Formats: sequence, C-alpha cells, structure tokens
Amino acid sequence: MSAAVSGYMLPMLSARIQVPGVVRDPTVVAVHLAAPWVQPVGLWRQDIERLPSTLCELAREAGGGAVIVAGDMNATYDMRPFRRLLSDGYRDAAEQAGAGLTFTFPNRRWYPPMIGIDHVLVHNCAATSARTVVVPGSDHRGLIVAVDVPQDPTVS
Repeated sequence: MSAAVSGYMLPMLSARIQVPGVVRDPTVVAVHLAAPWVQPVGLWRQDIERLPSTLCELAREAGGGAVIVAGDMNATYDMRPFRRLLSDGYRDAAEQAGAGLTFTFPNRRWYPPMIGIDHVLVHNCAATSARTVVVPGSDHRGLIVAVDVPQDPTVS
C-alpha cells in the first residue's frame, strides 16, 4: 500500500513493502525537500521543520516496524534542522554504517561532489553499509544503503 505524504513543497510518497520472513512490513518513504537556494529559503525551512512530526507519525503508524526514509533533504550535518531529524530513534544510515560523510552533490565529471545533501534515515532497523554511485544524467550521486530489517522487532 502506498500513500502521498502531504504538506510539502514537492511530492513525497510512502509505501509499505513486504520482506520475506519479516513480521511487520517496513515503511519506505521517498523524500525531496524544497531547496534552500534558488527558491526562497523559507520554503525549505517549512519543509524541514515539518519533517520531524512526519517522522514521528510514520514511526507510530509502523507500529514497531522498520521505517526507511530516503532522498534529497537539501541539508547537511552542519545544519541544525537536519540534526534535529536524528531523534526519536531515527539514525543517519551512512553514519550508522560507519561510511563517514557521503558527498552526493553536485555530480559533475570535472570535479567531485562537495556536499552531502542526500540521506537515508532508518528507524527500528540498522544500516550495514552505505556508498555513493554515479547516476548518469543526474546532478546528484546516488546513495546505496544496505539495511538489516529485524524479522520481529518485538523480540530482542
């Protein structure tokens, strides 16, 4: 089952996916927040300040199941609003997997990406690896993350 996540400048979508052997279907969310530049910075601020409540709601709806939120958040670790997302059980996958900073933007042939604005956040699951890859035709590098989803999150 999929659903639009309303209230943001750009379309966002959430979906429950089936993973063989996993008791509670994980929720996967595709995110693209407004950019702090070239658009008015207030639009980005509205999006990123709304995201923590959306993350809490997604976790509540998941009922203890895994939540994986991925996409262009147009934010880096040095931005306080991004760091506020890393609460209530959410972790940055690259940090959790020990991948360090994952620079994803801009994706140009003549110089490497210089900032990491694309992220994967995980809740009730664990990222085991993360790396960037070139995506032909995109101005961002892709971020590939392996996630270990527990079979039954109620069993320790």
